[in-house]
Amino acid sequence: MADLNAKFARLVPFDATVKTYEFDIDIATKEYLDVLNRYNSTNLQSKFSIRLMQIDTATPDVAQPSKKMLLIVLSGMVSLFLCLLVLFILFYLDDSIKEPSGLVARTDLPMLGALNLIKGAKPDLRTIWEVENRNKMQQFKELLRSVRFEIDQELKGGKVLAITSLNKHEGKTLIAVSLAYAYSAINKRVLLIDGNFDNPSVTRNLQPTLFVEDYFRTNSYIERDNSKISVLGNRGNDITLLEINDEKYIQNEFDQLRSRYDIILIDLPPLDSLNKSKEWILFANKTVAVFEANRRISGSQKQYVEYLKLLNNKFGGWILNKATIIAPSKKSKN
Repeated sequence: MADLNAKFARLVPFDATVKTYEFDIDIATKEYLDVLNRYNSTNLQSKFSIRLMQIDTATPDVAQPSKKMLLIVLSGMVSLFLCLLVLFILFYLDDSIKEPSGLVARTDLPMLGALNLIKGAKPDLRTIWEVENRNKMQQFKELLRSVRFEIDQELKGGKVLAITSLNKHEGKTLIAVSLAYAYSAINKRVLLIDGNFDNPSVTRNLQPTLFVEDYFRTNSYIERDNSKISVLGNRGNDITLLEINDEKYIQNEFDQLRSRYDIILIDLPPLDSLNKSKEWILFANKTVAVFEANRRISGSQKQYVEYLKLLNNKFGGWILNKATIIAPSKKSKN
């Protein structure tokens, strides 16, 4: 072991000497490469025919003020202009109807009035006119009174009013029920008929015990209904009015209903249901159409507008529903 240790001790200095030589070789190599690069660069410049000469010594100008705020203002103005341009294009291309005047101009048909959008969840027709909803329904009620007055002026003694729309879900059921309450408030005997066999919303919400299918076959039992607002529902069958009975018989029944009630309101299916709504219109004195605001009249719906024009004096006018109406501010009295 001692002999081996002695041999190892003799090898250590030789290893250090070898590493020193390697380090010197590495430095010499780098120096050589650096000198070679300089030589090549100098040689290239000496052989290049065009040489740059400095004529004047450049001196820095006076420091200019920062344009940061100017650029921020300019970018803001450009952004505002682009936003206004986009809004103008959207407004120009938007053909939806938002105001009563727009609906009159688009259809060339009269207007009865407009009703505001009821904010919040979909109202329950059974409780919408109760005391707890008084504040929520106040503006709607005031506008509804105006519509009721215009309808009375159109009816001119007539009693049967048909309520339809161009499309589904435009709020005609709510308006029909609301008009029934509005007429009952002025001591009118009201009959509300659910004429929408495809979607009997009035029947589902008010759950009447009297049905169209039964009455227009035999009318004996409706006389027992002495409530302020009578409701005649339907069972939602795949049927039309004239399939229940013939036109002459139904006309006689409506004549009897006119003698029992002051106003008869019929909630019709939309006009896109074709004859299902038109059969009811045969027996109505006046027809009004509900149109939801912020919708457009499509090409396929123009034929229904033409049909309303063909009704001539039997068409009372439009009711614009869910419109944005700013309530007048109430000034405090001194």
